[in-house]
Amino acid sequence: MKHEVTVEYTEELVKTAARRCFAKFLGWGYGVAGLVVLAGLIFLLCRGERGWFVGAVGAVLVIAAFVAITGWVVMQRRALGALRRMGGSKVTWGFDDDGITVTSDVSSGSFKWQVIQKLWCFPEVWLLFVGKGAYSTLPTAGLTDEARRFIVAKLKEHGARVSQ
Repeated sequence: MKHEVTVEYTEELVKTAARRCFAKFLGWGYGVAGLVVLAGLIFLLCRGERGWFVGAVGAVLVIAAFVAITGWVVMQRRALGALRRMGGSKVTWGFDDDGITVTSDVSSGSFKWQVIQKLWCFPEVWLLFVGKGAYSTLPTAGLTDEARRFIVAKLKEHGARVSQ
């Protein structure tokens, strides 16, 4: 069975994919931990504490925020850079029993299902991970339900982790 979809990539779509990827990578625990540390810092400051411990807690909070912001900016810039290098914004994805083919104005390629390690599903995009931190963005707008089921089944069949 063969499924094919032609999708258009926009800056907004690529930014959304990077934001979704980064948020899932960090997890909700990172934000909760940051809020707990912030609440602790405010509590200590309200009690009049001004010692080295308060400074250390503040430093941890600043470093955590810096790491999160820097990571998000780097991921978004990489994604936008890849979009600009693509040339055109239209890409055709093909899915069959053998694997996946991707064709754009500037290049084309194919890979086997086994190459994909995991799939993260979001409403706007699916992220297909082929290595640590390396992913391809598949917009979901043109995917039929039948194509979605086929892709998920093939990935699971070949050992990929699917997060829906």
